[in-house]
Amino acid sequence: APRNSFMIDNAQVVKDILEHCFDRTRQIDSIKIRTKLKDFVIQLIKSKFEDSDYADVVQHIKVLLESLLDVDILDGATSSWAESLSGKDSVRREDRRSKEQLESSTESENLCRSYITFFSLDIIMEISTIYPQFVKSFSGTIVALANKLVERHLQGITSLQPQGGVSSLAGRVSSQQHKQATSTCGILQEAYNVCKTPTDIQKVGETVNVGAGWLQVSDISTAIRSVIKCLQLISMSDIPFHFTQTRGSFMKILGSILDNSDNIFLLLGVTGIVGNWLALTDGRTPLAYKEKVAFLRKISVLDYRPLSAIVAQLLEDLVGNIMISIANQGISKVFPENDQPIKGTPKAELEAERSLHCFETPQKMFRRLLVSCLLNANRLVRKRALVLLVTKADKLNDALNLARSGERKVVLSGRNLFDVLLQLLSNDYEGVSARFWPMIFVEVLAYGCLPTSRMPVKRAWMPRPHAPSWDGSKDSLVQKAVNSFFTYIRSYNMNTHSRRQLILLEVVSLAHSDAYLMQRLFELFMTAAWDELGDDLSRSHLIQPIEKLLSRPYHAQRFSDTSGVSNSVQSFLRAGRQMVPQPVLSPDLLLCLAETYRSWHEVISLLEHMSKAFASDESNNDFSCKIASAIHYCVEKLEEKNIALSYSQERSLQPETKYAISLDVHDMVKEAISGYTKLVDIAENSSDEDSLKATDSEMNTWEHRWVHLQKEMCQLQVVSDYANSTEDCLLQIETAWKNQDWEKVENLTKSESMIAMCERGDSALKMNEILLAIMKGKLTEVENLHAQTAQLCLEKWQLMPDIATGSNCHSALLHYFHRLVEIRESGQIMVETMNHSNRRTLPDLQNLLSAWRHRLPNNFDKLSDWDDIITWRSHMFGSITSNFQWTSEAGTLSTLHDRPWTVIRMAKTARKQGLREVATLALSRITDCSLDVSDAFSKLREQILTFYNPDSDLERTGGLNLVNTTNLSFFDASQKSELFRLKASFLSSLGGRSKANQAYCHAVQVCQSYARAWVSWGGLCSSLGRLAEKQQNEQQKADSSEKESPNAKKVAQYLAQAMGCYLEAIQCDTDEWCRIHLPKCLWMLAKDGATPGVLSQTLETRGAALPCWVFLPWIPQLLTSLYRIEGKAVKAILTALAKTYPQALYFPLRAFYLERRDVERSKGSPSSGTHQGSVLYSEELMSSLRRAHASLWSSLEAILEELIVKFRPSYEEELLSTMTALLDRAETQIENSLHLLNDNIDDEEAVVASISKTLGRISTKFFRESETETNPIKRDERAKKTETFKKKYKAMFEVDFLSLTTKAEGKQKIGIIDFLARLRKWKKMLNTCVSSSPNELPLIESSLPLALFVTEAPDLWPMSCDPRAASLSFENERTKEEQAGLSSTSSSALAAKTAAITAAIAVANSEANEGCGGEYGGGSSSIEIPGQYAPNTVSTVDCKPSPELHAKLVRFEPRVKIIRRNDQLIRRVGMIGSDGRCYQFLLQFAIPYWTRTDERTVQLCYIFDKILRKDIICSRNFLSKQPSPVIPIAQRLRMTYEDKSRLSLDEVFRKRCEDVGCSPSIVVRYYQSRIRKVVDAQKAEKMSEEERKKLVASANVQVLKEITTTKVDCAILLNHIKDRLGSAEALFHFRRSFSSQLAMDSLMQHVFSVVVRNPPRVVINELTGQVLTPEFRLSYNNQGFLENQNVPFRMTPNLKELIGPMMMGGRFLPSVSMAATSFKSNMEDMDAVLRLLVRDDIVAWYTSKSMAKSDQKTQELEKQLMDRVSKNVAMIQSKITECSVKKIPKEIDKLPSEPINQRVQELLEEASSYEKLSTMETSFQPWL
Repeated sequence: APRNSFMIDNAQVVKDILEHCFDRTRQIDSIKIRTKLKDFVIQLIKSKFEDSDYADVVQHIKVLLESLLDVDILDGATSSWAESLSGKDSVRREDRRSKEQLESSTESENLCRSYITFFSLDIIMEISTIYPQFVKSFSGTIVALANKLVERHLQGITSLQPQGGVSSLAGRVSSQQHKQATSTCGILQEAYNVCKTPTDIQKVGETVNVGAGWLQVSDISTAIRSVIKCLQLISMSDIPFHFTQTRGSFMKILGSILDNSDNIFLLLGVTGIVGNWLALTDGRTPLAYKEKVAFLRKISVLDYRPLSAIVAQLLEDLVGNIMISIANQGISKVFPENDQPIKGTPKAELEAERSLHCFETPQKMFRRLLVSCLLNANRLVRKRALVLLVTKADKLNDALNLARSGERKVVLSGRNLFDVLLQLLSNDYEGVSARFWPMIFVEVLAYGCLPTSRMPVKRAWMPRPHAPSWDGSKDSLVQKAVNSFFTYIRSYNMNTHSRRQLILLEVVSLAHSDAYLMQRLFELFMTAAWDELGDDLSRSHLIQPIEKLLSRPYHAQRFSDTSGVSNSVQSFLRAGRQMVPQPVLSPDLLLCLAETYRSWHEVISLLEHMSKAFASDESNNDFSCKIASAIHYCVEKLEEKNIALSYSQERSLQPETKYAISLDVHDMVKEAISGYTKLVDIAENSSDEDSLKATDSEMNTWEHRWVHLQKEMCQLQVVSDYANSTEDCLLQIETAWKNQDWEKVENLTKSESMIAMCERGDSALKMNEILLAIMKGKLTEVENLHAQTAQLCLEKWQLMPDIATGSNCHSALLHYFHRLVEIRESGQIMVETMNHSNRRTLPDLQNLLSAWRHRLPNNFDKLSDWDDIITWRSHMFGSITSNFQWTSEAGTLSTLHDRPWTVIRMAKTARKQGLREVATLALSRITDCSLDVSDAFSKLREQILTFYNPDSDLERTGGLNLVNTTNLSFFDASQKSELFRLKASFLSSLGGRSKANQAYCHAVQVCQSYARAWVSWGGLCSSLGRLAEKQQNEQQKADSSEKESPNAKKVAQYLAQAMGCYLEAIQCDTDEWCRIHLPKCLWMLAKDGATPGVLSQTLETRGAALPCWVFLPWIPQLLTSLYRIEGKAVKAILTALAKTYPQALYFPLRAFYLERRDVERSKGSPSSGTHQGSVLYSEELMSSLRRAHASLWSSLEAILEELIVKFRPSYEEELLSTMTALLDRAETQIENSLHLLNDNIDDEEAVVASISKTLGRISTKFFRESETETNPIKRDERAKKTETFKKKYKAMFEVDFLSLTTKAEGKQKIGIIDFLARLRKWKKMLNTCVSSSPNELPLIESSLPLALFVTEAPDLWPMSCDPRAASLSFENERTKEEQAGLSSTSSSALAAKTAAITAAIAVANSEANEGCGGEYGGGSSSIEIPGQYAPNTVSTVDCKPSPELHAKLVRFEPRVKIIRRNDQLIRRVGMIGSDGRCYQFLLQFAIPYWTRTDERTVQLCYIFDKILRKDIICSRNFLSKQPSPVIPIAQRLRMTYEDKSRLSLDEVFRKRCEDVGCSPSIVVRYYQSRIRKVVDAQKAEKMSEEERKKLVASANVQVLKEITTTKVDCAILLNHIKDRLGSAEALFHFRRSFSSQLAMDSLMQHVFSVVVRNPPRVVINELTGQVLTPEFRLSYNNQGFLENQNVPFRMTPNLKELIGPMMMGGRFLPSVSMAATSFKSNMEDMDAVLRLLVRDDIVAWYTSKSMAKSDQKTQELEKQLMDRVSKNVAMIQSKITECSVKKIPKEIDKLPSEPINQRVQELLEEASSYEKLSTMETSFQPWL
């Protein structure tokens, strides 16, 4: 550049001008000056820097620049500067700021200082790019400035962390937030706005560009930009290469940023600087060996920074590129062991460097970083890191070149599978511990480590990814893309190796975005790799690395997205379950993993498998014991008491122990305590020869359960003595706070053992500290301790399994939360009461006491839980009253606490749970406080009821005396009535029935609206009626004359009185336990004689007055009553139902009417105007319903007409069904003859004759000549189908069957074998025709009216289906408002509300007139989804139905499914409800008897579920029985509700046969052929009939065992459920639910002799485990008695395997005996139900076997069958009794050796024994 003479000659003037310009730059409005000055200075120095003539000016400029960098300028900076450093400064450009945006002059000054600093640094940076030595003049100042800025930046982060605010511009994420499974998942989550609050990084993510090795930053805070400039300037200088104090400060700044900063720009800048240094070799790096290692370690933990996913990806990419650069240079070159120290390094530093070699090596940290790169969202980074990590050194260059080329296929050659797995298991995953590190296994194994044959790729292998709940319009697009991708993948030709691996790698790449897909791929790859290892020796060598990897402490406990798995350890254990053989891991390690990583069910599954593997290995007995103890511990931690006890029972050697445990399982607390106590006494007091040889585990069980049961009995002193004797600190502190020994509690909490347990996170101990603080008056500490305890409980909650139906694992924690809430409220109460006590005022605690009344445990919860709550409340009530001792009024003090009511409530619960001693103990505590009348009565009632011991007349006499001595003057009418009722019940139990009758009479006279008195009186009258009937029967037996017995009228009178009492009770209270007596009333009608008598009259007068909805569950019985003498009385009830609940009555009434009308027509046309009673009544009811609901009627009729006509099966389907049934019957008869070795020709001819006769009827039905049609146009389409069918099949049928029989000589010309062959031919032919039907059809093609049916979901208000009631309600409301408005000043509001009520009344009245003369309407005109009324649905609250809340039919599903079941085609129609659900219904054509049987099954399930809910023990074990809705719509057509998750055993078996490519019938044919060979062989030998039968029976057993061993897998059903559910947790809960559900079903099968449970009838819900009861039909013999079968219920190998041994003993067996015990205890209520159902069933069964009967004939048939009904019911009751638990004698010298449910165990053995199963028919398929 030319010389500037002016500047040289006037240097001082230039310096003055520059100084003035620099001074002007300090002003806020000097933007233009700063810009021009910057350009001038940069241009001047760049051109004249080395010119000596300008040295003075340049030096002056340096001084001026350094003055702008002086650290002192920061001392005046306030909040704006500090916020800018901490990341809170808004992202703005300097030119966007204006003077108007500044709030004050101070802020303006501070911002100006920040701009000046950056202005100076920017000039230095520009000049240093050309003259690097220029920055050396400012090095000290720049370092000081950077140090100050970084210090304030880190201070800002620290100050913001406690408030939980966002402390970084990059969008800091709270440290408590869980990580996503991979970086890709996190990025997608933010990209699709899954998070509710968008992060700030989405606003700045596009402002960061990394290129050319430097960070180009724009739109970030000035302070952060200044820090970055400072660091870049220093790194460009030679300062880092000289060991000076400045260099040391610089290195500390870099380290502090990497350690503590969360600003992405700083982290990226520092990481880039350090990364460039780390990648340099040959002495070019300024870092010493120690510094290299230190910085590498800091970079290796950068993944722990709580950054947003998108921001973190920038950092991960940078780190990945650095690691790849280091690898390119060579790790040994970058970190040489002989690395030369920096000049001037002290000797102490040199020694410190050398000591690092014995710590963590750089190679190890480098590999950790490489491992973390394998989860990078950048696919190229992952591939390069994978090559570096796995490839051998001699192949590294080639592999790197291939990776750089962008090829998608990378083959990791040179390594065998064992080495790769060993390396994977030995890697350090600490850098990715918060991520799903098993995905690294998938990445490595996918890139060529598995042979082609082992790659888990086939047509249906790929799991569909979990669909996140995305919002917005992207849903459909994303779902379409996913569906298209999977459709393409499944249709892709994957026969070649290259295509297979290509598809595999693409799927692996996609899996990074979905946790569920990652988990499924990991399971598939690990299973394949484990299997490929081949030998067990290689697998055993990997066990230790697996255990070492899983035991690492750095694994994250939970991901934020748990759709796949909760954490990586759980994922690994899930894969371990799939491996064959499963790895045998340490039980201690598995227990630790279960507790730490929420892997309870995975660990249980692994331990179960290990237990089976070592069961027969006596050499590893100790290891087997450890496994058993581990299983017991896991199950116990999950609160599965019965399963844990059954496991202990199975391991016990002593029969007495098994007996005591069986008592414990069935919650017989007192008896179990006695049993355990006697076991301990026998073990301690007997001699060595006589002592029990119990194992240590048995004795531990005795002790543990004894303590637990004593706590259940609230024996505080006993438990306290035991705790003191054994020095059990946990029990000591629990008993101490309950005894209010707070000094002992304080001493225990300070003990070392308690402190250690608190440090480990024991929430129970922390809770004791809160109790102590409250009682010691340290109320200021309560909130802090409460927060700590709540946090511990929440952390423990996170480690528990998901909440599932019927699971108890969360009950303990929920109890802790309950206590925590009340403890916190107690602290607030104490503060309030102390303040009021000091002021001598009384607090208002009524709201809190009311809340405490409503916040109690369930009635079926453990009594120890009740005791914890009640005891603490008692302590609090005592403390409250002690603070107000200055008031002497007892009534005033009683308003401050609720101790009497609370204690009485606990006593009532204890009594209901059968613990009368606990109830008595609790009531004895209420002695030191006054009681109001209500509490006094409740206490008296509980005291009286504790005396009601059915086994002790003395105690009951004491209870009667207590009632007699009670002063009744203080009580109201209902309380007096209850006392008279109790007196009557005691008198009745003691034999004084006449006095009891008088007492009941007094009870109802005192209070006529007290329902319990009416119910009890009805029970007494009913028992008197049974007694009179018994006497009448005995008298009739003694006197053979046909004179009417004088007791007959007495029986009717007693029963009429009982019926009146029951109906009056329902009138007073419609509670479900009053309505349970309705079946008794209906059954009593059978005792009314041949003509309507007093019983029918009672029902007619009192029944019509009841709310009609109470009769909804018994509509089938009411309809059948129409053809009996009580028809007139029942008609009135049904008329009310038709008006109020038309859609509940419409379907069964319609089917009944059509059925009875057909019966009448079959008997001949009735005379003009005369009909049978049932037809007449049902026709009148139909007319009444049609008039009341004309619109609804027409809509329903139109829909049903379409369903009946358009969905009727074709002639081919009907004929196929008929031929299949005939073939099955014939094969069964042949099979029975084989079992009996019957060679009688006459018997075979009889079978042929029967078949021939049936074929004749079939021919008449299907091929007879058509009669003249009365309406040929209407039947034209059907007639054409009939004609076509006859032309095709009639001639063939006659040739094959009808021409083969002749009447000549009465002999048949064809044998049974030929008949079977022809039947099979026809079945195959028809099957081929039927199979051509499509799987689904468009509804519009099947039924146009149904396809066009569309209605809007009605907006229904309460009582909208009862407009008259609604209108009356509105009228009453208006009247009240008008009366209130007389004195109201808000006339406008009153007028508005009056207008609204008037409009509502008008709407209700108009809706009431719907149709022609309609009586009811409104919402009732909307068609409901069928099956929403009892008994088709059950709930915990069985009350009046609300039709306005029922789902209404909106439209039909557009496609009709056609399902193939049992060689039949069934149509499934979907109804879309107003609630958005699709209700699936099967349209089944069946004979009326089957439909009625299914209706009765629904009623039976309804009653059983009601009784199970009532029982405490069954409720505690979540036992239930859900009905399956069945809706009859015509004589032979019904709708059956079906869930989409329905699954039958037959479907599973057929699917399995389809997978393996065989026919389902091959097993049957194999079984029959083998048996036939045995029979044929025996025919040739001479032996007795008995010997032949034994040989055939033995052959049956042998063949069955052979089939289950070699032909049919016993785990087909289990494997299907595993594949369907996936996780071990879901499988555990499914098996738990399925076991109890199957127990209910098995009990019903045994009790009702329903053993024909073939595989198609074994139906379950594959998601919930619910067992359905389709075609549940009672088995009768020829005489009409229930017939016992060879097996009590179905328990075939597949069902047994699905339940498993753990659930079999812990759920199935106890559930059967518990349910049976519950039914037995409610036998009085069930008796009438059973009699009604059995009577209707046997009458229908007889009717189905013969011609239909008229009303009169049906009544006569019922009278004839009454004896059979009684005997069948007696048989049912006896079976229930035998399955219930045995009654325990009071005093026993020796414990029994058999469990109390021994009979159930025997039934299970019978049902599952091969000897019994082999006797069943082949259609039963016992091998399944």
